[in-house]
Amino acid sequence: MIGRGLSFYPMLALGCLLAGVAVGVLFAEGPYTAYPCAAFASDGRSAKAVVTATALQLEVLDPSGQSRQAALTYESTPSDCRIFFPTQGDYLVAAVRLHAGEKQSLRVGTLNTNSAKWLSNFSVEPQPEFDSPKLAGFLENTSTLVATGYTRDPSTKRPAAIESMLISPQGNVLHPPGFARTEIGDPDAAHNRLWIHDHRGPCPWRSVSMIGDLADGPAFDERAVGDDPDLRRLVCEPDTINFPDADTVVGTATDSREGNWVWRVDLRSKDGDRLKLPQGKKGMLTRWGGYDVSRTALLLASGRPRREPPK
Repeated sequence: MIGRGLSFYPMLALGCLLAGVAVGVLFAEGPYTAYPCAAFASDGRSAKAVVTATALQLEVLDPSGQSRQAALTYESTPSDCRIFFPTQGDYLVAAVRLHAGEKQSLRVGTLNTNSAKWLSNFSVEPQPEFDSPKLAGFLENTSTLVATGYTRDPSTKRPAAIESMLISPQGNVLHPPGFARTEIGDPDAAHNRLWIHDHRGPCPWRSVSMIGDLADGPAFDERAVGDDPDLRRLVCEPDTINFPDADTVVGTATDSREGNWVWRVDLRSKDGDRLKLPQGKKGMLTRWGGYDVSRTALLLASGRPRREPPK
């Protein structure tokens, strides 16, 4: 499958198969001028967007290929974006992180995907115990959104805990920041898990519940993708990681020879697979490297900086 993205941000797309999981790869050509994001619904709808200086430019495709466009405007300096489709409903939610000095906030919009009209737009502001808010997606099979934020150590200013807030697609706060977890990790709101990574060998990944009482969840480690130390590093140091379903983890990483890979781990068997991806063109300022993985195992290569610990 070869296609084009938004006219001001050319993209290429291709498809492949990884152990029975359909994987689509979208990547930008040439120098990067904006941060893109994408998402794919189970009914065949998809959406992709780019962050410009003044607006999130969004394109929605229905299963027939019909395109609709919308823009979510803002005034502060933007960074990355996220798009989420609910399990049911003809809408999506898009979010852009905004920066004003040291303050980070979220601009969130709910879009009717049939009419391309905004149903709501609202902001999620930082709080003393809820800094640098991010949208983590819909909680399990509900229409409730989860936003995460950090509690910072007063002396070091580094994150000391991660908390979750529950919000409706209309912007109503359903539960204030809470459910504190003292280990920082990668949110998986769709399965109510927070994935915590230990870099000590064999680089285990373990999960705990995000919302509700603290409970342990599935776990795996780098040995799932084989014995080659360089390929184990793909799991130990992923650029991005995501969770297509309750039994699958998918990640992307670059090996020591700058080869791009996608890997998959089955949480039931603890076995994994890996697939080498095309090498992208180098831009003027940054080397090709970052991939984003949607919850349906479709990927968007964004050119963003590699995955970094929270700041």
